[in-house]
Amino acid sequence: MAVAKLCGVAKNLTVHMIRYTFATSIVLSNGVIIEAVAKIIEHNLLITTEIYEWLVECKIDEICFILIELDYLTGV
Repeated sequence: MAVAKLCGVAKNLTVHMIRYTFATSIVLSNGVIIEAVAKIIEHNLLITTEIYEWLVECKIDEICFILIELDYLTGV
């Protein structure tokens, strides 16, 4: 896909992968309200977009757990 080449990504990207990455990495992670994200990526049901939001929260929890395990948060 041309988008992958433009972004310097070596693997083939699907439309779903691009939408998911946009919604999670670019939009939800920067505090855009979920209703706006749902509209931008044309989800008919808000619950579909809420799954993306849940995945972002899980990733944040995972990162925090790793940091705690590495003692980076000790004393904070």
